[in-house]
Amino acid sequence: MPTPRLLLIPLLLVAAAIPACNIAVPIAYAIQGPPKVDAVFEPDSKRTTVILIDDPSSKIPRRELRLSAGQIADETLMKAKVFDSGKLVSSKSALNAARGSDQGPKLSVVDIGRRVGAEVIVYAEVTDWTLFSDGQGISPKAAVSVRVFDTLSNTRVFPEEGGYPLIASLPPEAEAKQSNKAVLERALAKELGLTIARSLYTHDRPQLQNSRPTLN
Repeated sequence: MPTPRLLLIPLLLVAAAIPACNIAVPIAYAIQGPPKVDAVFEPDSKRTTVILIDDPSSKIPRRELRLSAGQIADETLMKAKVFDSGKLVSSKSALNAARGSDQGPKLSVVDIGRRVGAEVIVYAEVTDWTLFSDGQGISPKAAVSVRVFDTLSNTRVFPEEGGYPLIASLPPEAEAKQSNKAVLERALAKELGLTIARSLYTHDRPQLQNSRPTLN
């Protein structure tokens, strides 16, 4: 199979023969891929579902950042109408339930879902949270391992084994601003929430959107 670079050469020759206004889209398609990205896992829109962003290794410095990521995920899913009305439980409620279990018997992921009235729980365990690649260079990145459980049958729904890895990173323009640590953390939390939400429905490729987090 030809490499993407070799495929791009005939495409550019064809593009040169057509009006300039029509060139950008096919070239972007060749470089970035299809304009749509398939869902990693498609939940049942009619089943009550909740997202839990868990951080057992305390990689994220502040709980409020997980709250922010969960809120962004909830808002994104509601805006995309992934679930029927009233079927998405606030991720904050799951986070509170998990926190409450720290003061008593440890609750399983399924039990946390049951406690907040969810039939399905999307469990995202934080595996990485990095702002600086070498102590100086800015390279914000967050990663989670996702598993989905049915709380009624007490079974794993997705994936069959292990966890599905998701990685969120800030766009180059955000890194170039050399913003302070707190601002970078907030922006990365937003991007993590978007990444988790978009894994649950087919969506426009992020590079073709204007919805990436801003530094503020």
